[in-house]
Amino acid sequence: SGFCLTGDISPSYAVLSPNQLREIKNKILSIGAVVKCIYLMRDPFERCWSALRMNYRLNQVRGSEEAGLRRVYASSQWRARTRYDMVCENLKLVFMESELYFGFYENMFLETEIIRLSEFLGVQPNISHANTRVGVSEKKQRVSNNLKMEIKDYYADVYNYCFKNFPITKNLWGSQ
Repeated sequence: SGFCLTGDISPSYAVLSPNQLREIKNKILSIGAVVKCIYLMRDPFERCWSALRMNYRLNQVRGSEEAGLRRVYASSQWRARTRYDMVCENLKLVFMESELYFGFYENMFLETEIIRLSEFLGVQPNISHANTRVGVSEKKQRVSNNLKMEIKDYYADVYNYCFKNFPITKNLWGSQ
């Protein structure tokens, strides 16, 4: 069909079991394609708040982001997408190290990360991609420091896993 590179993206993939991931991988391999899995993470608090703003924007919901965030951050749906510790371990069960790329939103627009991702994919780096931001939502409201710390405490296992396995997150997300 003339394609040399294609991809698919969804936070919903984070909820897939190792068996479901393996099934997808095998389907891709069955057509003779090379599999590369890219998993991008973001500070869990910031991920939750950003997802809430996106939901507000898409559904044109109004109201306090503080109240909305308090209502959803620990829901099963949000927890499944934010438990990077579990997602990373599931990915490692299915994909070889050479097939896995772990990256972070906070530095993904840096030249060094664009080059690292490009090398992983086997494509020429295009540094101009650093200027393209899709779906960015402006922080129009504030979230209290108390709620921020409550969410960070709730996701402490995620922060600790990432700090241990991806030391750069200590700088990107700040230590607990």
